[in-house]
Amino acid sequence: MDRRAASPYARDESLRRIFAVLGIPPEELAYTMAAYSRSKRSFLETNAFITGQKAADFLETFYFAYGHRSIADMAHVPFAIENVSILAAIEIVAESLWDGQERSTRYQDFSVTGYLVPDEIVGSDVEALYIETADALFEAYEKVSQAAYRHYLATVPKPEGMEQKDYERTLRARAFDVGRYLLPLATHTSVGQITSARTLEKQISRLLSSPFGEVRRVGEALRDAGRSPARSPRDERALTLVEQLASSENAAIASALKEALAPAAAAPTLVKYTAPDRYRLETQEALRRVYEGLLGQVPVGITEPVSLVEVDDPAVEAVAKLLYGVGRHPFSQIVLHVQTLTRPEIRELLELAFEKRGPHDEWLAEFRTGYLNFDIVMDIGSYRDLHRHRRCHQLRQAWTTRLGYEEPDVVRAAGVQETYREAMARAFQAAQHIDEAVPPLGAYLLPLGTRCRALFSMDLAELAYIAELRTRPTGHFSYRRVAYDMYRKTVERYPDFAPFVRVVDPDYEDLTER
Repeated sequence: MDRRAASPYARDESLRRIFAVLGIPPEELAYTMAAYSRSKRSFLETNAFITGQKAADFLETFYFAYGHRSIADMAHVPFAIENVSILAAIEIVAESLWDGQERSTRYQDFSVTGYLVPDEIVGSDVEALYIETADALFEAYEKVSQAAYRHYLATVPKPEGMEQKDYERTLRARAFDVGRYLLPLATHTSVGQITSARTLEKQISRLLSSPFGEVRRVGEALRDAGRSPARSPRDERALTLVEQLASSENAAIASALKEALAPAAAAPTLVKYTAPDRYRLETQEALRRVYEGLLGQVPVGITEPVSLVEVDDPAVEAVAKLLYGVGRHPFSQIVLHVQTLTRPEIRELLELAFEKRGPHDEWLAEFRTGYLNFDIVMDIGSYRDLHRHRRCHQLRQAWTTRLGYEEPDVVRAAGVQETYREAMARAFQAAQHIDEAVPPLGAYLLPLGTRCRALFSMDLAELAYIAELRTRPTGHFSYRRVAYDMYRKTVERYPDFAPFVRVVDPDYEDLTER
């Protein structure tokens, strides 16, 4: 007896179907997936009953009214974000669940890209100073990049078997690595991203909460783009053909095709209620007052470029992170101060952090505790590279001139040290002046060589990943040193792991390796 044939439940593998899906608008796709989980119909049968309006009605009910937020994880929306400043791009990509790419300072000549003049600067008393300073930085960028390229051509032998054009292209990229130190945060760049609608919703709310007008306007533009008809190059080409059909005897078919190909909005319902993150804004303002009361008059301590800080008490760690994000002191110094507080005082600060939390607000990210905490002082360019690592929690203090700037050794070797230093000094002076006149917009003139302070929290596996990837000779010499110091601090504390992390000492350098 064939037990399988006799069973009302048994099925063989011939029924299995696996296929990719393209061309369904994100909100309709999210609705299809959600309905699919509640239906015996196949995916394609389920989707056949769905329209944009049905999807919107469904999401209004289950996503917003009932809080089934996982539905938005199934609506993935690609965005092209073009001609924004590097400052804005750093804020755009600051999501842990984010996929995308930004223009590379290594493989593109940014002298042709130009820079942003924010709306708040246009027509102001400091517009001329802003433009003169940014122009000077770009002129210095070109001069230093060209000098570094000539220096490398004269000092780095071409490897045997390497094509001349590949050799020159590689050294030109290495020269841009040096020149990038002079690019201001105002430099124009572009970002391509793909996120779930849930991440997009959080991203827009965070951008709308920024102290920078440009960043807030980017948030508004993302929200508008999510609600407007999306660009579909493939469909646009097809519509051109439909227009050609419309004048013929196939007009009825052309009309039906045109309707089917009409552009759909990417996520009109899911981005409709995005707004500034009031919980974070109000909590940060309260924490700033607390920070100034506790540490405002305490001298800022001096630390090594990379410090590993471990905290046994999660409450102490969380409070220290809350204060770090609005402060200027090293993390270790803040931790020591928090450890002197009584338990009632710590509880009072925790209550302050939750006081403004609304019914749909998640815990603040500062409560992600129990990790390796690296307090790092590095140039903005290196921060921009390490900032792309997603499997770690990051806190950055405000942009400032107080920490000074980095100067690559090759600047002196290439004979452009004076040019470099003059450009940096001029930018710092102008940034401070503009910050006084139109705060905080002086930050746009800070070159990528400016130092910043940031806290990176991660587990051992992520530390090993960053150390192995970022110490390779193909990487930028600045973040190679930072990643190696992170590794060194970790294995000093946990030597058992040292043999298993495949790092390359940053003193080893091969400028022709790609």
